[in-house]
Amino acid sequence: MVKGWILDVHAHRATGRMAVWMRGSEGATLFLEDFSPFFAVRTPSPLQLKEHFESLGHRATVETMQTDLITRERARVLKVAPAERTNVMRQVTAVNSSGDFGTHEFFNVDIEAGQRWLCEHGLFPCGFAERNRGWRMLEERHTLEYELPPLRMDELQVFSSSDRIRPTLEDPLREARLGDDKADGTEEDVLEGLMSLFKDRDPDVVMTDGGDAFHIPYLYARAEVNGIPVSFGRVPGNRGPTSGRRTYFSYGRVLHRDASYNMPGRIHVDRHNSFIHGAGGLFGLVDMSRISGIPLQRQVRTSPGTAISAMQVNYALERGFLV
Repeated sequence: MVKGWILDVHAHRATGRMAVWMRGSEGATLFLEDFSPFFAVRTPSPLQLKEHFESLGHRATVETMQTDLITRERARVLKVAPAERTNVMRQVTAVNSSGDFGTHEFFNVDIEAGQRWLCEHGLFPCGFAERNRGWRMLEERHTLEYELPPLRMDELQVFSSSDRIRPTLEDPLREARLGDDKADGTEEDVLEGLMSLFKDRDPDVVMTDGGDAFHIPYLYARAEVNGIPVSFGRVPGNRGPTSGRRTYFSYGRVLHRDASYNMPGRIHVDRHNSFIHGAGGLFGLVDMSRISGIPLQRQVRTSPGTAISAMQVNYALERGFLV
């Protein structure tokens, strides 16, 4: 039996399972959990579509399920359980491209995997839980006073050799700092020293000012030039961004959001890319994550509106409705 705080939940790329990180009194522990979420399709030709999905190796059944939270409507839908964790949106696009676009209504296709796994197991992020044969929360989600996870926090700073105000990925790396320690010397020395600092200090939360926009991709670029393997998470790999940069229109303004560079097993907080941290600090992020059900790493880069939408999705899922 293991007790601790649920630090993060995300898809594990190497195995296709869910990676659940628990922060206990002695450090972080990784659990890999099986998870096969289903999606559903309301279609005028369920048997024909059933044959299509079964030909791809998926399990499909025609069932009657609740589709409307307001009217409590129940509808006959095709429930599809993928043979393995696949890109569900790719399946949706393939079906819609078959010539019957607009005749199919899809449910449960774009719910973030970590949020859905937590919801379906009756768990919430940053809460105190117990892992034995299964999972069980040891505190209430909406309690006003709760103990924060014992998080170790370090600031990551990166310095190039350039005198320019805005350095580029081609500029040599001069120095890197993690908390009170620093790595300097040749580029190889800096990169290898920084990896040693991550291993020795083992922070749960890494704070940056512009880590998504420049620092993390810059470190990856310099590591590739010098042939030095680097990984900032608690497991190797995951060098690329977990989501791309985008420019969008919101409330009469054109906004830009940098690509997200996560650190599996740790929480990367880029203060330049986190509205909620700017408004409420780390405690505000933890509180919002608990209430919304969005894993902390993803919550860092979302808006309050996204958190409210997640609460609505969870409300429907907990009551057996399709979304």
